[in-house]
Amino acid sequence: MWIEEFKDQYYLLELTDFCNYNCIMCCHDRPEGPHSSRQGFMDQDLFKKIISELPKTKTASGLKLFWLGEPFLNPTFQEMLEIACQEIEKRELNFYIDLHTNAYFLSEEITELLLKWGKYIPRITLSLDAATNVTYKKIRRGGDLTIVHKNIEHFLRRREETNTDHPTLIFQFIVMENNKEEAGAFVKHWQDTLNRIKKKKFNLLKTITDVAGHKLGKKIQDKLDYRPPLDVVWMKRVDVSPDKREYAEKIYIESMERFNLKSEVRDNLEIIVSPYNLWNPQEEDQVREELIKEQPKRRPCSGLWKTPAIKWDGEMTVCCFDPSMEISIGNLRKNTFDELWFGEKIENMRKAHLSGDFDKVLTHDGYKKCSNCSGLDTPFISDEELNIYKKEIGFED
Repeated sequence: MWIEEFKDQYYLLELTDFCNYNCIMCCHDRPEGPHSSRQGFMDQDLFKKIISELPKTKTASGLKLFWLGEPFLNPTFQEMLEIACQEIEKRELNFYIDLHTNAYFLSEEITELLLKWGKYIPRITLSLDAATNVTYKKIRRGGDLTIVHKNIEHFLRRREETNTDHPTLIFQFIVMENNKEEAGAFVKHWQDTLNRIKKKKFNLLKTITDVAGHKLGKKIQDKLDYRPPLDVVWMKRVDVSPDKREYAEKIYIESMERFNLKSEVRDNLEIIVSPYNLWNPQEEDQVREELIKEQPKRRPCSGLWKTPAIKWDGEMTVCCFDPSMEISIGNLRKNTFDELWFGEKIENMRKAHLSGDFDKVLTHDGYKKCSNCSGLDTPFISDEELNIYKKEIGFED
């Protein structure tokens, strides 16, 4: 089946859409955001059902235990994380767990759990966006950077004490008008923090030499999927509508140039700079090539094949930009994952995208949801992958 051959798939599984923050760039503050609908927490029974139904694929699939809220707020978060890791181990799933958090609730207990299951949690993204508490409170309203820094430093110390490589941390800084002056200070803070806590400095040549005889050796030499266990500062461009993207990119590039920030390794810290907001440099090159091609029609959106998003109540949509579930394809309380992900409703959407008929993907009230959207930047869906799907369903252009 096509799903077994597709790369970079991930499943958004929302544990809650409640959040302790009210950030200025978040959909929580918008009319179509989660506050406009019933909010809640996913219960363990539904979580177990969904986890047990996720397909086993040949390629690595990310299980993102978050969406519109702060996952650590779910009262049974720790139990759910245990369930997910145990299921991956039991079924030998080729999955990794991906977490995003504001780290306000990164307690000592959660830290120990994350370190326990680090082999299935390669990285955790920390949404920070500021170097000072003054700026932090303006952007991440309701937060306290002092508490967040304390929690993160405890995690780093415990990881060092337990001699554990994973999870690594991604210190995320979304560059925008409100914080662009702090980009340089942000990188310096985390560089200094890691150098203070970590006993050994990272040596890329030694790392490659140490694992050269490992089964990943060939992949390292071919520069494929291997990433050293380094913490990362991710300088991210703010996600905005297409009409505002040029200005957002201008601010981003000017800020990176001003503080001489580029993708490189500094001591124990890797810095990633990408105006395309892509993690994998190879993927970035691929997307850039596609963007500059003169194409007669827009590419199909990868979301329809790679990134189902599941709300805390079991409702499933095909788009991570659909917080109000306008193009929901059903509920996992009533149906299995396979029934919805391979069902007639989503297949019609996929065929519409393949044909370039984006106007035919309608919301429940008739709005043309896909018409004015440029699609996801990542994950990328290749022509080869689309051809595999077309062949399987007998689709003719």
